[in-house]
Amino acid sequence: MFILKNCSISTGHDDKTRIVNIFIEDEKIIKIENVSQRPLRAKSADDVLDVKEMLVLPGAIDPHVHFDTPGFESRGDFAHESRAAAAGGVTTVIDMPCTSLPPVTSVDNLKHKLKAIKNKAYVDFALWGGVSQNLMREGVNGKDWFQNMEELQKAGVVGFKTYMVSGMETFRALNFIELGQVFQFAKKIGVLIGVHAEDGGLIKQRTAELVACGKKSLNDYYISRSEPAEQNAVAQVVGLAKQIGARVHVVHLASGAGAQLIGWAKSVGIDITAETCAHYLMFTHEDFKKMGSLIKCAPVVKEGSDRATLWQLLSDGVIDFLASDHAPCPLKEKKTDNAWRAYGGMPGVQILLPFIFSEGFKKNRISLARLIEITSANAAKRFGLYPKKGRLASGSDADIVIIDPKKSWTVSNKNMLSKGRWTPFTGRKFEGRIEYTILRGKIVYSHKRGVSRRPTGRWVSL
Repeated sequence: MFILKNCSISTGHDDKTRIVNIFIEDEKIIKIENVSQRPLRAKSADDVLDVKEMLVLPGAIDPHVHFDTPGFESRGDFAHESRAAAAGGVTTVIDMPCTSLPPVTSVDNLKHKLKAIKNKAYVDFALWGGVSQNLMREGVNGKDWFQNMEELQKAGVVGFKTYMVSGMETFRALNFIELGQVFQFAKKIGVLIGVHAEDGGLIKQRTAELVACGKKSLNDYYISRSEPAEQNAVAQVVGLAKQIGARVHVVHLASGAGAQLIGWAKSVGIDITAETCAHYLMFTHEDFKKMGSLIKCAPVVKEGSDRATLWQLLSDGVIDFLASDHAPCPLKEKKTDNAWRAYGGMPGVQILLPFIFSEGFKKNRISLARLIEITSANAAKRFGLYPKKGRLASGSDADIVIIDPKKSWTVSNKNMLSKGRWTPFTGRKFEGRIEYTILRGKIVYSHKRGVSRRPTGRWVSL
């Protein structure tokens, strides 16, 4: 038995906490007791960790990462990126299907991916399946797209990622008719569809016009994807979801107007959720002037008014949880003189929880109870991992992060464990330092010793 002593945990109401001891056995939490005067019984002192009333949370869940194994491992790989996750207090990630070669659009491709990442994960992981235009028009291994969807569902993926605009030839975007067909079949078999919601037609038209005029600055990139590109696409997704009744999730939401549309959709009973990312809560397109292509991503960072709306609707419950959209690369892929060629993405899994703890909870934008919802519980529920993941309670996996709320620290590239070893948040001062990350009862990261040497992460399938 392993005992965490003197833990400050949320009561589930606003910022209220209580002091408890957490008892762990066989990878599970078996008991949580209020601290009493009676001595704790343990086999040895090594079986007790006194956290001295530091804040103890459920391990964070990052439902949107690109760990690039197999296929794009010059940018990142499962070993490096999952080590970064552990250092950031993330105990479960959900990896996207599109930045694998081959993409996870069939069971054979899923098996290939699982073989490639075997014994390389330092945290637990679930997997998205995908539906691309390639799959819908060409099939895989002689099977139609819907057959591959059903087989992947039975194999244990948590949902299916789709794009309304894509720059990947190996994972092309769906048109509106194809997206509707996927929604219809998803409803039939009861699976969740994740959508990258940007208006592909509008973006392609704008981009072509700008390129034809010789435009290539980051401001031109912003113009190519500025509103109403995202708002239009979210409206289309909402309309299809309302008409068909599919379960839908909008990934990496950057649009204030789009978030308001999702709020309306929820108010009329549409089964839709949304996530946003730390970079949309921190940066706007004005930051291109000083940050350059480090913050180039898709959707693009937008206006200050969008950022303010995202913060408000994240606090209010319209936006369901936070994700990183972790997409690493070498800095040389960012530093070009042509914005169209600069890689669109950034590492984020190691910053996800520290950012929202410091900039959200410590700055009174969200309560402690809401912090737990948006970093752990809500994602676990939406992707079918709850109550195994996403809570501190008897019977759940002992996935735990311990934070010293009194410690401040400055983000530095040299401390980043992603393969690219950089972050656009470098130089930012955060309040609250992660002291320990515990995966199924075992310490996988400590501030003093770093990440454990042996990867013990497992596939969490449905």
